[in-house]
Amino acid sequence: MRLSQNGFTVYLSFQQTSLVNATGNQPHVHGSAYYESAGGRVQGYLQGNLYRDNFDVTVQWENATRGNYRADIVQNYWIGPHGEVELVGELKNGTTHDEQHPGRAATPWVTDSLLSCHRFGP
Repeated sequence: MRLSQNGFTVYLSFQQTSLVNATGNQPHVHGSAYYESAGGRVQGYLQGNLYRDNFDVTVQWENATRGNYRADIVQNYWIGPHGEVELVGELKNGTTHDEQHPGRAATPWVTDSLLSCHRFGP
């Protein structure tokens, strides 16, 4: 997934590691992130949650900073010719903030990437 903010492009790669269960636990995601700066590539570890219409992940960057990335998930779906269902989530109203400076205003970001979940069967 590619996010654009303030002239930077941040790349996030993650997978879901748990599902929502009957007790309402949130699906957890983890993965990696990076961005390019004048000093070279900065990498990080990503973890967070995707729950209903909320995208909320935190990246621990190797330069000792932490960024929290949030967005609304606008859900849609389509049914294929064989009855398969694909759920697609578009991220809107993305913001990030530096956890070391909570008083600073959140910075908006945009993406053209989609979240998808494939479900099979009629």
